[in-house]
Amino acid sequence: MKKAAFALLALAAAGAAWASSRHGAFAATEEAAWMNIVSQKKGFVDYYFEIGQDGSVIVRDESRSSLTVKRGRIKAMYAKDFFREIKSSDILNAQTGTGSKMIYYKGDQLQISAYINGELRRFEAPLNKFGEAFSYAMSEARKEAEKLPPDEKVAGFLSAQPLVGPMREDFISRVGQDHDFRLIETYDLQKNKNLMAAVKQPHRLIPLESEKDVKAIADFITRHGIYGLRDLFYVKTTRGEFRFRIQYSLKKTDKPEREEAGPAGKKPSATGK
Repeated sequence: MKKAAFALLALAAAGAAWASSRHGAFAATEEAAWMNIVSQKKGFVDYYFEIGQDGSVIVRDESRSSLTVKRGRIKAMYAKDFFREIKSSDILNAQTGTGSKMIYYKGDQLQISAYINGELRRFEAPLNKFGEAFSYAMSEARKEAEKLPPDEKVAGFLSAQPLVGPMREDFISRVGQDHDFRLIETYDLQKNKNLMAAVKQPHRLIPLESEKDVKAIADFITRHGIYGLRDLFYVKTTRGEFRFRIQYSLKKTDKPEREEAGPAGKKPSATGK
């Protein structure tokens, strides 16, 4: 009986781990990092790289002319080296998570989210500020991830960005100070696992595995009368205010034209007001 019970517990744990990794949501205690790299020199619009301690990776590389998505697993040794450098990086272990910016710097700019001493923090700074060892470890992990075959099955990715600072000021300037920014309760948000995952881990790309996942978000927007479009909308939650964005797996020229959120949704005008 004890052996049978232990086997059932092990099977349940394995199933939970599979479900978590399948939806791109690491457990809070698991080491993970996700980052955006913007390179003016190479003409990247945006390069997203995510890595887990077990070697699980996601790459979304969007340039002016192409878009490539890759998902899979690389050798754990590359992930181990990368996370070791995270722990020893001076800038990542600083008291503030803002990092530093160089006005005339033309090299790669790194925006990275990582768990530091159990706390999820966000940093932004020129890549060369993170140290040579860190840059090398990240470069080696990226090279391995680039060898993976393209993933053409995932429909897109959802991400949430805290609506603070200039972004919030711009939002208020468009909707007005009297905008009814209704609170979406956690109970309702939890009904869509992808929305909840995005709120828990801001800036992270949450895979939308199928068009069904995309439609579920569109239905949520319509049902709650949320301001925005189907792929760019704003939500007030008990964890704060967020700007949500859906990035499709096809270039804009290949995917269907964006539709407004729906009868209950509120779409900004062409002037953004």
